Amino acid sequence: MYEGIYQKWGPYGFNRDGRQRLEEYYPNALISTYQGVSGYIYRAETISEAGFAVPIPDAAASSVPVDVAGSEFIPDAYEAILQAEREGLLSVVRYEELSDRKRNGMKRPFEKSMRTLRSIRSTDIF
Repeated sequence: MYEGIYQKWGPYGFNRDGRQRLEEYYPNALISTYQGVSGYIYRAETISEAGFAVPIPDAAASSVPVDVAGSEFIPDAYEAILQAEREGLLSVVRYEELSDRKRNGMKRPFEKSMRTLRSIRSTDIF
């Protein structure tokens, strides 16, 4: 499913209770990634299945265009994440809270992703 220079990389997982868990892979990652970033969350009423499983709770993929039934504008993703954390809707594991083992385990994939991003930016393919 993920081939070529692009690879799936995301600093999240799910707690045993099913709540999303964001993990900082470097100091202040949450702020540097999400602060000041706006966007939309879209909702669909019906979805035609894509023909493959989406291994993310409460997520779906469709093989055809889907009508949008509603949307919510998020003016600042960082503030929205902090609010969701306060409300218990998700949890955040700050870099400083990670064990040395976890930090070391994340180091290699993170550094590989950064090298890939740098090589993409250094070419004029866009």
